[in-house]
Amino acid sequence: MINAQTKNLFQSYPLKNLTWIMKTDRPYIQINAKPDVDLTLSTPQASHINSLLTRLRNAAE
Repeated sequence: MINAQTKNLFQSYPLKNLTWIMKTDRPYIQINAKPDVDLTLSTPQASHINSLLTRLRNAAE
């Protein structure tokens, strides 16, 4: 579940320091914040989050 703590964690890292893996056969997205933070989000919105992060990354490049 995405809560205030999760949102704060996301905001504490620049987008360029985040990497993520979304496997279509799994209901979660694995997010890594360089250098040493791992965060697994298990949520029905995992594919939507993957899409949003990808769009943000592409827009920033």
